[in-house]
Amino acid sequence: MCPAPLLSVLTDDCLAKGLDIYGGGARYNVYGPCWIGLSSTVNSLYAIHKMVYDPQTAVTSLPELVECLMCDWGYKMVEPFVSSLLGANRIAAKAERFQRLQEVALSYPRYGRGHAEIDTLGDQIAARIAQITVDVARQPAESTAQQMLDYANAHGTPEQPFGGFQIQPGTGTFENFFQFGVGSGASADGRRLNETIASDMSASPSPMNRAPEHQEAPFSASLAGFTGDGGAAMWDGSPTDFNVAEDFGVAQLTDVLGQFAEGQGSNILTVTAASPSTFEDAPSHPEKYDLLRVRMGGWTEYFTSMFPDSQQQHLRRPLSTPEELDE
Repeated sequence: MCPAPLLSVLTDDCLAKGLDIYGGGARYNVYGPCWIGLSSTVNSLYAIHKMVYDPQTAVTSLPELVECLMCDWGYKMVEPFVSSLLGANRIAAKAERFQRLQEVALSYPRYGRGHAEIDTLGDQIAARIAQITVDVARQPAESTAQQMLDYANAHGTPEQPFGGFQIQPGTGTFENFFQFGVGSGASADGRRLNETIASDMSASPSPMNRAPEHQEAPFSASLAGFTGDGGAAMWDGSPTDFNVAEDFGVAQLTDVLGQFAEGQGSNILTVTAASPSTFEDAPSHPEKYDLLRVRMGGWTEYFTSMFPDSQQQHLRRPLSTPEELDE
């Protein structure tokens, strides 16, 4: 469907077999699944622990929380999730209860913003996801192993064998962070039904149905929150996208980039320099901001050319702040 002639002539065995790299021509093949919604997963598991299982903070049961999410935190009180036989007053009371639970979920710290407990949890989850991804290829189920063997026999010869797949786990939403959220149910981190997810491996944006919350935190602390085995195990790439204000000092940014170069953070770092006021003003006055560009999915894009929902996601991304440098 998508031949790659230039890549094929540079890859062993494609010419000898007369097959494109995407048609079984290569001896060694890389498969890089890109996981999405990592920060929502981490935040949700943390919230479930705090709201349901922690004796000091528990406020609900797991069945009630599941019902709450099915009802979109009380904003979708409809059949079959809520019986109309309850009556209007009882349904309204239950909706109010679910909305209070959402406020509790939103009150917890967020992954990737420098909070040690949840950042450690996030690193553990990312590392486990990466390991499971690799194990699928190294220890495949019997049916999967047979399919892999059949494919190798079909596309290999004794002279040019087909060497199978190298699995390289990674994270990446590309430009589809909003589209991936559409069709996804509400999540335990306080995210509403159909709301956007975070881009790539980044921290989650604030909710779309309320005023932006910029979750301000020092850049270096947030960078450190992505440091560990989890990001390192995402060999195919685990981009972390940061927003900074336009007055973020050059010296401070240089210092942060130096920390990244020395191993702090994940393995890919992108930075967008635009203040919240710029994001708020640009959609209404695109002629004034025709040069405003933002990082998304591994490339830059003109902000004013993006769809409104994507623009709103950028507006709600966390804002990283500078730290004073030692004299």
